[in-house]
Amino acid sequence: MALTLYRRKYNYIQRAGFLHFEAREFARQYTAKQIKTLPYIQRMLRWRRLYVANLRHRGYSDAKIIRMIKALYVKRGWKRGASLDPWQLLRRFRQASIDDNQYIPQKRKGSHHKNIGVSKGDVVAQKERRRKRLTELEKYEIGRGR
Repeated sequence: MALTLYRRKYNYIQRAGFLHFEAREFARQYTAKQIKTLPYIQRMLRWRRLYVANLRHRGYSDAKIIRMIKALYVKRGWKRGASLDPWQLLRRFRQASIDDNQYIPQKRKGSHHKNIGVSKGDVVAQKERRRKRLTELEKYEIGRGR
């Protein structure tokens, strides 16, 4: 049976050593291309692969590894209410990639509804100019016989 794109992303992240709740969040949020190309995600996947491989080399069981990963969240304070927050882990790696100049974040677009310091008189003047333009258009339309 063919896997859905979500399932392929989920499996790719889980094979790197991420737990269910982490893989679910990241697979839903990021596209397959982002998972494979963004430097901070690659750095996070590489770190977790090495971390889990190191624990397995030391002889820890899978259950012990899961407990250690969860303990890491608790130790660092990466919680959202009562649940563990994988986005704080991601933010840590994103900031590290920005600091090492591996990743340059896109600038956020500003709001289109900002108050740019236009005074009330300017707004009234704009409305009057708009009214004049409309009346000139109407004259033009009438002159053409429409």
